[in-house]
Amino acid sequence: MSGKLTQDQLDDIRQRLNDGMSADDTANFYGRVADLDLIEIARIRTAAYEIEQEEKRDRTGNQRRRPARPLRQRTDRSGSR
Repeated sequence: MSGKLTQDQLDDIRQRLNDGMSADDTANFYGRVADLDLIEIARIRTAAYEIEQEEKRDRTGNQRRRPARPLRQRTDRSGSR
């Protein structure tokens, strides 16, 4: 495995996460299946956490925000006009 994950590998990780696996479970799965060393498992775990955070930001960032209420004008209550 090279130092950088390919787009296909990232897509596979993303699919595992979408299927309900945690980032740790995803990294451990690939570690067992491909007999990876600890550095490579950590690389996959880091990528999985980053994908989770990216998707969480996308979900919360795309929610419709309530429009800001206009400021009320202050009225002079001193009695002078």
